[in-house]
Amino acid sequence: MELIFSELPRLRPRLQAYQNGSEILLTDPLHIGSPIGLTRQALSLISLFNGTRNLFEIQAEFAQRTGEFIPTEWIQDLVDSLDEEYLLDSPRLKALLESPVRKPACIGVYSDDPTIASKQIDSLFTAEGGAGLPGPIGCRLSSEGPVQG
Repeated sequence: MELIFSELPRLRPRLQAYQNGSEILLTDPLHIGSPIGLTRQALSLISLFNGTRNLFEIQAEFAQRTGEFIPTEWIQDLVDSLDEEYLLDSPRLKALLESPVRKPACIGVYSDDPTIASKQIDSLFTAEGGAGLPGPIGCRLSSEGPVQG
């Protein structure tokens, strides 16, 4: 896959990295994309993905900092992998976020049985510390009397 946006890759803000055995797991706390495993070398390389450098400048800066030469094809593959998982701030991510229809993020979290799923969702409100079940449809609370329509 070739970059379809400016050749100035930028990581999304607030991504998190965790040690996972011999690799580093780069995760998205918003769960928009899937985690991706990286080597320490790749983690160091993506620290340069701040939207101000093209692939050749990233290559040169990395070589200057570490003394290691990384082929631009390898950098491009890394950029493509990160974009595939929506970990880059890119037009592809923007299109996903602006789409009126997105893949549900909660598939597998709740039961397929509607009755059981309804009870699971109700428990979010009724558990200790929960806000309590919402009132009837159309019911709104206001500290200053009824809400005017």
